[in-house]
Amino acid sequence: MVLEWVFTPPVSPDEISIEDELSKMDNRDDGTSNITLRSSFRVLSQSIHHVTLECRVVDENDGSQHDVTTVEVLFDKNFPVVNGLVHQQHVVLNVKREDKLTCTMNRVSPTMVLEWVFTPPVPPNEISMDNELSKTDNRDGTSNITLSSSFRVLSQSIHYVTLECRVVDENDGSQHDVTTVELLFDNNFPVVNGLVHQQHVVLKVNREDKLTCTMNRVSQTMVLEWVFTPPVSPDEMSMDNELSYTIKGWTSNITLSSSFHVLSQSIHHVTLECRVIVE
Repeated sequence: MVLEWVFTPPVSPDEISIEDELSKMDNRDDGTSNITLRSSFRVLSQSIHHVTLECRVVDENDGSQHDVTTVEVLFDKNFPVVNGLVHQQHVVLNVKREDKLTCTMNRVSPTMVLEWVFTPPVPPNEISMDNELSKTDNRDGTSNITLSSSFRVLSQSIHYVTLECRVVDENDGSQHDVTTVELLFDNNFPVVNGLVHQQHVVLKVNREDKLTCTMNRVSQTMVLEWVFTPPVSPDEMSMDNELSYTIKGWTSNITLSSSFHVLSQSIHHVTLECRVIVE
């Protein structure tokens, strides 16, 4: 008898290379052997994230198969996927005060479940949440699991929360993977010159003056910019901008500090927008 690996379905050598070393040790007292197959593999294709293979006990004389163990190899470190945002272990979401969330995790052990955990804890009289867990059997020893949730913010004093979608073994309660989610409930606007909760601001200023625009608790990929509507040429009005960040965990507070100078005497008013954009 010998041992061999067989990929099911087959995988070509230009996708995964594998080198095997087979060793045998005779058990002289009973005419049997102990056999060991030691293998080194390398995934060559970036498109392969998991494979299934079998370790087979085969008679080297006639090729007959006697025993088999199926192995599923997962190559990537995956995290639960929140609202379809893949490959992100920390997610920042702008949501309504009554909204929905989904958390999914594919190809996990059938004993795994998903759960939401608020960090720090939030009592049910401040946020209510209804959850529905569903599983799909992949018929290969793994399952795809989805946690569909509806929540409602009951307390007006809550403007954001942090919670985790955890993959937990329902047999022993052990935690395996986690994605952290920050929910921002209020639809805030950039704050111009300290005037909060205003989406349209009218300012009386000097022809040479300063402006500030700030936005708190946004994704770290966000920046601020001024856009004149309609456009104003640089020989009519000059503007110098300085963008600054304050990191708050996985979000940022951003400020755009600007100095402007009206160069054209024909300009008596302008309209511009402070926009939050992805950098």
